[in-house]
Amino acid sequence: MRHAAALTALLLLALAATDRPAAAQDKAWVTARELNRHSCPDPSCPVVGRNSLGDAITMYERLGKWVRISAFNVDPGCADGRPALYVRQGSRACLARHGYRKDGSFAEWVQGDHLTTRRPGE
Repeated sequence: MRHAAALTALLLLALAATDRPAAAQDKAWVTARELNRHSCPDPSCPVVGRNSLGDAITMYERLGKWVRISAFNVDPGCADGRPALYVRQGSRACLARHGYRKDGSFAEWVQGDHLTTRRPGE
């Protein structure tokens, strides 16, 4: 019984930690002239914004070549059962395959090969 409670507590801590940056050094800068932010870690996912050369971002999580650069935020459209409001390019359907959770929240992902951990000018 103690083992199950400890395991559950550990799992809850791990899940809570995913919406916070791992450490202060998890800062990066954009190296591409323009970098699309996607609603999930795949180039076919909707574009929900863009970053520009030199923009500073915080890295929350890495998944292969992709980096999550935001906490999970609710898209008001998805929360109300309407199409996503924040999509700039691609499907506005609030689907799990597009990175949307049941509550309408999503995170922003970028391709990590367009980031550097060295501050520009260093």
